[in-house]
Amino acid sequence: AKGEKLEVEKEIKSTQLPAAAHQYITKHKSGAIKEASKIEKTNGETIYEAEVKGQELYFDASGKFLHSKKS
Repeated sequence: AKGEKLEVEKEIKSTQLPAAAHQYITKHKSGAIKEASKIEKTNGETIYEAEVKGQELYFDASGKFLHSKKS
């Protein structure tokens, strides 16, 4: 995998996140979305990332919460 891209991350508007991701953020009172990204992996998988209050929240293509990490 030398020199191969494993994923492409593209900044998007927070309104472009899946509806379920917005619902999760609202339900858990995570806060305002500071930044959002769409990550396309070489295997065809799409993941969305939302940065909220110093946390990066990750969602699958349908908006289902996957995990979070401190940014």
